Amino acid sequence: MEKELQYFLDTMDDRISYADNITIKDFLKLMKVRFQEEGVHFFEKLLDFILLEHQILKVRLFVLVNIKGYLNLEQLHFLYQQSCYDKSC
Repeated sequence: MEKELQYFLDTMDDRISYADNITIKDFLKLMKVRFQEEGVHFFEKLLDFILLEHQILKVRLFVLVNIKGYLNLEQLHFLYQQSCYDKSC
């Protein structure tokens, strides 16, 4: 693909430069990749977010301010249980 881009730039009258160190993050931003949120509840989004942050970015600590105001007791219990799996509580 780089050859095609270079050919295109060579045919231009103006001087144009481009970055040759594109990362996956840059590509995903360019393509506007987003999660589909239709029909997904807050609790499911929260669990997905925590899981992705932990797996991809290796985040080990999450501070959830006033989470008891947003989740019911069953959801809180499940969240606590899930958080213990990686830590061997």
